Amino acid sequence: AYIDQYDIIQAKYWVAGYSRSGAVANLFGRALNRDLPGFRTTDDDIYVYTFEAALGSAEDTAYENIHNIIDLRDTVTYVYPSLWSMYGCGVPDYIGNTDDTITLTSFSLLSDGHVQDMGEIKTVDFISDFMTFLGNNLSRKTYYEKLQAPVSQVAQIYYSLSKEQRLAFIEYFNQVFSELKNDNKLIPSLLVALAAPNLKRSAELLANLIIKHMDQVSSTSGKPVSDDEYETVRAAVLPIVSVLLPIAGKDSTASYDFGGARPKSAPFYHIMTFAGNLDSLFIHHYNYNVFDELTALDSYYQERIDYILGDVDGDGVVSVIDVTYIQRFIADIEIPFYLEKEVSDVDGDEEVTIIDATFIQRWLVNLACPEGIGKPV
Repeated sequence: AYIDQYDIIQAKYWVAGYSRSGAVANLFGRALNRDLPGFRTTDDDIYVYTFEAALGSAEDTAYENIHNIIDLRDTVTYVYPSLWSMYGCGVPDYIGNTDDTITLTSFSLLSDGHVQDMGEIKTVDFISDFMTFLGNNLSRKTYYEKLQAPVSQVAQIYYSLSKEQRLAFIEYFNQVFSELKNDNKLIPSLLVALAAPNLKRSAELLANLIIKHMDQVSSTSGKPVSDDEYETVRAAVLPIVSVLLPIAGKDSTASYDFGGARPKSAPFYHIMTFAGNLDSLFIHHYNYNVFDELTALDSYYQERIDYILGDVDGDGVVSVIDVTYIQRFIADIEIPFYLEKEVSDVDGDEEVTIIDATFIQRWLVNLACPEGIGKPV
């Protein structure tokens, strides 16, 4: 409609998206390529760049003007399982170190906390194996009808958190699962649930045990999110357990091939390893980590001078202008750039306050102030 309204003869399209919006960008790029005349463009005038995008297309055509920047250590880039025949519509460009490892674990009645350490495995190998396992044991229809909504709600809450809040969220669930593993009701509840994984009562039994420990940790250590968000996470436990319980039954007899004469028994290793390495499996989807990976490849960023403590505006000099910018920031007056705490918090108290501005003023007239002002950080 826009093209017709303004009678555009030749259009150039720049499209970008991160994560779920990256999947949307892929679909839009596909639509552009499918109807070049209708969009008044050519394949040379389409530039689509996605970052850590989930797979969203049923078409496996790899259009060369769609560039998918992918870190293979990021679980989200494997969604959905390849066995569901979902694709990214473009050409992949890989970032990140694929030699990174996580700890492979399995269930053991005899080990402390019922966790058996089976050594290290490459992160990319585990994610690929895990997604294949899910694809073999979870249908796309079941995921869509029963699992997508609760999983998406929890994921939306998690990825809306700050870096510090995410760490607290992970630590909260580590504590929940740690206490859950030491609960003497866990093994009987798990055995009963696995004996009849498709019964509603089985899922309720296990879900209620998890929720009990969530509430106990919340009462002693506090909730990792707001009250409303906590209730959303809490309500998601039962539907998630209901779908995953039959899959856990398949995982209870799993074995892992370490290259020996025969695969080694590794009960629940898919679920145990995933739950035990949540932070390592999702940290590479955080936008600031993706940005760090990309800037490490960019010579412009490599050639920049170091940040200087107190140089708020980044002009290479600590001056009274930097003081003014801190004062404007504190007074909620707009400044023409993003204020970096790393260079503005000169007293190191994790806050940018008028005290930081005062210390820069003192440094400018050679009065006592924190060390490091005027030096690279």
